[in-house]
Amino acid sequence: LSSLRDILRPLLGEKLLTLPTISQVTGISPRTLQRHLRASGTSFTQVVNQLKFESACCLMTESELSLGEISSQLGYSTPGHFHRAFKRWTGRTPQSFRHSQ
Repeated sequence: LSSLRDILRPLLGEKLLTLPTISQVTGISPRTLQRHLRASGTSFTQVVNQLKFESACCLMTESELSLGEISSQLGYSTPGHFHRAFKRWTGRTPQSFRHSQ
């Protein structure tokens, strides 16, 4: 699971960050990859979302990037999508999180 996270982390902003694409990169069939993730108690979507959350928190606390730039770096089509995802993860808006840090 940690090696998958290492593969995914630099690809977070890519539009083609999908299970089939990552399957090709790793040389593991999509089905086998899904089985491994399920055995670890997670899913591809959960791993990607967790990485996006961790990256968002890091970027908001350690950089001067705007929320729009962070949204774009993480692969969200609009800042609004990022805002909703962040609020779903934390119960807080990205702005309130950033100002509390």
